Amino acid sequence: MLRGLFAFWVVWIHVLPWAAQYQGPDAVPAGFLFVFETLLNRIFQKAGETHPGVLGFIVLSGYCIHRAGFREGSIDVRAYAIRRFFRIYPVYLAAIAFGMIAWTYARSIAPASTEIGGTASIDPLCVAARVTGIVTLVPSLHRCAFLGNAPLNTVMTEIWLYIAYPVLLLGIGRRLGDRVMWAVICGIWLLGVATITAFPGLLHWWSTASLPGFLLYWWIGAAAIDPRFVAFLRRHQWALILIWLAWTVPIFAGWVTTPFVVEGRKVILALLLALVIAKLDAARQSDNPIAMLGLSGYSLYAFHAPLAYTLLLLGLPWPLVIVAAILAGAFGYLAIEKRGIAIGAEILRRRRN
Repeated sequence: MLRGLFAFWVVWIHVLPWAAQYQGPDAVPAGFLFVFETLLNRIFQKAGETHPGVLGFIVLSGYCIHRAGFREGSIDVRAYAIRRFFRIYPVYLAAIAFGMIAWTYARSIAPASTEIGGTASIDPLCVAARVTGIVTLVPSLHRCAFLGNAPLNTVMTEIWLYIAYPVLLLGIGRRLGDRVMWAVICGIWLLGVATITAFPGLLHWWSTASLPGFLLYWWIGAAAIDPRFVAFLRRHQWALILIWLAWTVPIFAGWVTTPFVVEGRKVILALLLALVIAKLDAARQSDNPIAMLGLSGYSLYAFHAPLAYTLLLLGLPWPLVIVAAILAGAFGYLAIEKRGIAIGAEILRRRRN
């Protein structure tokens, strides 16, 4: 359910500004546009930070993976890799292809547009960089991070976070201890923040498509599996809220743009999101439409952008675009994601026999 809620939130706050961009400001109620674009952007992204929906998605990813990961019992990295690959990569490839097809069609609808879906052109190098996800490690390839489906950057980086997970937990944490592992994670974050301070041109890559930029926040989500960590967050939640508010005011006003302050505020928000996720996960969840949405949350996130900007360019009202995105997510889950999960499960079954 949680993954579906975050995916739906991201879809909602993407579609409204795009509707105003492609159909004119009158296509969206002025109050909605102010709240979902102007106000939220100024509160959460005034200094070019990661979108709060994306940040929540990354924290939730770490939580979900570690909940079913290498916490106890036997360690089977190969089984983990098979499950993750067939769960994520087929949808990822299909969403890349869908983004390029939708972008090509959208250009025929709006030939005067120099950029659609964050993309001005498509070339083979960028396709290869996106398919391998190497963009998340090489800032100079950041121009290749879109291909008509910009939100897929999060999935691209998430794939590399899945690769980093056993490397850090088993290769460092189990051998040298959790403190050393966390020192490495925090050291990467500190080095990264120092780098974007020295080279501000890397900020967009760091905030939207960067493995080192997302690593700490993903592991904060993973840490929320530990009841002791959750209890610590619960004891200090009001202090965290006050710190976040105290840092938000000068950033919102434009008085402070120092990356260490801006990124530090993201850490506080990630901690609060981890607490919320842990609380929601502990609550009893019934089989309702929102819970069902969670099953297709990944596919909804992966396919919504190309479908949305294409339908908006065709003149479809934004509420119907959101409905169409939900239906497309359900179709992607049934046609691709669910089948990939089944293939992975069958491979694992054969390995055991």
